[in-house]
Formats: sequence, C-alpha cells, structure tokens
Amino acid sequence: MFTYRSKYIYDGPGQPPITLVSPTREGCMVSASTDRTNYLSLALDARKTIKALGQLLQTGAASTELREALDDTVESLRALTSGGSLFSRLHAGSSYESYEQIRTLQEVQLTMKDEHLADRLSAVGASPDAAERNQNIEWAIMFFAALENRALQRYNRSAGSAFGR
Repeated sequence: MFTYRSKYIYDGPGQPPITLVSPTREGCMVSASTDRTNYLSLALDARKTIKALGQLLQTGAASTELREALDDTVESLRALTSGGSLFSRLHAGSSYESYEQIRTLQEVQLTMKDEHLADRLSAVGASPDAAERNQNIEWAIMFFAALENRALQRYNRSAGSAFGR
C-alpha cells in the first residue's frame, strides 16, 4: 500500500512538480537494485580480469589494470583471513567495496579451500619458469571464473527477490 508522504519533489521549469510517494517501497526497490548492481559489477570486473589474464598467458606482459585487479583481490583476501576490518583499506575503484562483493569473494575463497590463495594470486606472472608461470595464470583464470559465476548466481537470485517473487 502506498503512503502519501513525499520523499522527493522534482520541480522543473515550466513543469508541474513531480512528487515520489511511498518512501518504503521506493527504498526497497533502490536497495534491491543496488544489491544487484554490486553483484553485476563484481562479475564484470572478474570477466575483465579473466580477459587480461588470457592476454598475459599469450603475450607474457601484464597490464596495469591486471596488476591493480590482482592487488585489490589479494589485499581483500588477506583482510578476510586476518580477521581485520574488511572496509578499512578500501579505496575508490576497488572491486570489493560493498558487502555483497566481499561476501561473494569470501564464498569463493571458502569453496576453493586453498590456504595460500592470496599468495598464489600475488605470484601470477612473477615466476621465471614459463611452465610454473602459465600454471599460476591458468589457476588465477579458474579463480576469477568461479568469482564471476558466483556473482552472476547472486545477481540472478536477487532479481526475483527484488519484486517479491
């Protein structure tokens, strides 16, 4: 049921004022939409990282964006395992800014059951041995594919809950 208390009034020149009603419903929709956006954003970031890892596998050269994505992931994974504040070291542009993104990262970390996950990701592209380097890159691709899949699963599940389905 709608209430008639206004939350926002948009007043454009030459236009009658537009009033949005029912702040509860609006807030629910905005929250569900934001949650979905966070999951989709994480999935897209993971896909970009997978593409950059594929380029690294082919050319042997790591892009700046790939290094930043790997560093963000390693820093967040280490914060998860240290028990420290997850949000204390966040910076603008990090792939892990929201609760949904961090929770998804944690779920993938627990699923992979690798105690040295952060160390393995930080070693991507660093090994002088070509076979080991390629193995680390392929492992990182597998990790980011799992992260992308989990984020997309969460995105799809939240679609129905946003509208009460």
